[in-house]
Amino acid sequence: MKTIHAIVIFLVAVVLSAVLIGQRYKQLMNDHLMMRESSQKVALTTVTNTLRLVSRSLADEVLQKEDLLKLVHDIVYSGKEQRNELRGELYRCLYQMYARISQHSIRQFHFHFPDGRSMLRFHAPDKADDNLRPYRPSVVIANRQHIEVHGYESGRIVHGFRHVYPLNYHGIDIGSVEISNSFQQINKELSAITKPTKTELLFLMDKSDLWYKLSEGLDKLYTPSSLNPDYVIENQDASAYDHFGGTIQTSPFLEQLQLQLKKRSDLKTRMAEGNDFSFVVRYSSQLYSVIFHSIRNVSGQHAAYVVAFTPEPYLRSLLLNSIIQFGVALILFVVIFHYRIGLTLSRKKQEQTKDFLMTLSDNMGQGMYATDKEGKLTYINREAEKILGLTSEESLNKCAHDLFHVDDSGHEQGCFILNAIIEGATCQQEMAFFRNRLNKEFPVELTCTPIFTEEKIVGTITLFHDITQRLKHQQELVEAKTQLEEANQHLSELARVDALTGIANRREFDQTLSSLWKSSYRKKERLGILMIDIDHFKFYNDQYGHQKGDNCLQQVVQAICQSCLRPEDFIARYGGEEFIVLLPQTAHDDAVHVAKRIQQKIAEKAIAHQKSPTKPVITLSIGVCSMIPHDLSSEQQFIDCADRRLYVAKNNGRNQICDQD
Repeated sequence: MKTIHAIVIFLVAVVLSAVLIGQRYKQLMNDHLMMRESSQKVALTTVTNTLRLVSRSLADEVLQKEDLLKLVHDIVYSGKEQRNELRGELYRCLYQMYARISQHSIRQFHFHFPDGRSMLRFHAPDKADDNLRPYRPSVVIANRQHIEVHGYESGRIVHGFRHVYPLNYHGIDIGSVEISNSFQQINKELSAITKPTKTELLFLMDKSDLWYKLSEGLDKLYTPSSLNPDYVIENQDASAYDHFGGTIQTSPFLEQLQLQLKKRSDLKTRMAEGNDFSFVVRYSSQLYSVIFHSIRNVSGQHAAYVVAFTPEPYLRSLLLNSIIQFGVALILFVVIFHYRIGLTLSRKKQEQTKDFLMTLSDNMGQGMYATDKEGKLTYINREAEKILGLTSEESLNKCAHDLFHVDDSGHEQGCFILNAIIEGATCQQEMAFFRNRLNKEFPVELTCTPIFTEEKIVGTITLFHDITQRLKHQQELVEAKTQLEEANQHLSELARVDALTGIANRREFDQTLSSLWKSSYRKKERLGILMIDIDHFKFYNDQYGHQKGDNCLQQVVQAICQSCLRPEDFIARYGGEEFIVLLPQTAHDDAVHVAKRIQQKIAEKAIAHQKSPTKPVITLSIGVCSMIPHDLSSEQQFIDCADRRLYVAKNNGRNQICDQD
């Protein structure tokens, strides 16, 4: 009967150990996968936000120019023959800029008509007027709702993150322009960030999001994914991609990993759900994390997966350690069971068993030591010696507190050895601190269990392992999140500043005007505005080049800033060669005085402009307006007043100030 009871206890102990060790391994593995997924998501967000900022800068600095917007307007509202000539002129105006940016992050630069037809593709200028509406939702949204559209969208050949901006010329909708980044560029930037982890990436496109867009013959540009026939990848042998920098070549190693992953029975089900998920696969005695990052299109629907394959030596060591722990526990249980039914064995047999247990403890993969009730060491295994840098001769009969425990008087749980002895139960601490032979502190996770002899506590046994590496991984995740927050803050600052001149951009102007208008309305105070335009600036660019033109813009801004003497005066680049000044609490005559001061500063600079029909130096035309906001007025009427007077100044010969209608 006692033998049956012992067998039952043995089996229960084995099963319980397997469950606890398995749950511990699964928890640590899931925590690691969550950290890996979060860090990769941070990297992907950082890359796409950075590329979006680049497109925003191009849209603000290039596409808001008056002459370019007029040219697009003329293309939209001209006949077919004249339209082709104007289209060629637009291509010539922007080709140098496109050739420069296409060498870096931009893959497509594409103008669209208001009805969704293609106006001008810079990567294929001979193809135009085809209807984009059936397969380009981003263009439809931008043209119908007159809002910016940012996000992933598949095409017929090039797929990636697209940025579509609506275009407007003096209140007239003239279509939109697209600046896009291909996944090849996203992959390049992500690969640079994830290079330390040896991560390889795979781009899978949902067939349902792509297939209906393809015309006859274009389906040959894609091949089914080996993971799931409902997803496709780019055909690496298709020459059509050469014009866009080629395709992402899949390594033989990555193909082997996909074959291993394909064996999972739940893979297709998980992919059909269209959400983020992850797996761990084994290949060639190594473990790899496989994380599927869902990519949503501009309509918010799942459209693709970015799959990241990362070698995980940490998970492999964690698995081996769990197996060793279970093996050691199993052997210990076997030994204990054997000891229970073999009390009549000889003293020699007992000594052999003791030696065997010591061998097992020395190779169990965790530090272990035993103490008596006074805290003096009675045993220490080899792993503990290795971690602490001590030998058994230096440790035995020495107080553990004096030897390697860090003062735990400030620890909320107090001394774990004392707790185990007082409470007569196992004590666990997820993080305590030990110090090694060099007096260097390091974090540990430990379990302390009291040792009973005839129902009396005679000491304790403690298992511990160094958790420095785990804490390092957690810290890396915290730092990655901090970097993302800093990057987003930096992007927010850049989005408010004109990159060329350093003053506020159009977006910041709109927000500032709204704030000052409301404040002036409440206080019944006058608000002044100056609309400033550089006379014949196109002739200046044609004669001196765009680099000199940029320098001229910077000097004009410098003159304006030197003339606006109050801290509350607000200066912004309104678009191209136009600038705007808001003057709070400024009467009409005072606003005119500021305008005259600006013209005087420009005259003092005497910036040469030989082809100007007005004067051989840079001159300014300025429209001035000042009013007290009231119920029958609006911010747009305020701007229109200054713009109208600027037009009068330009129409009357330029180089002058107009302050009356």
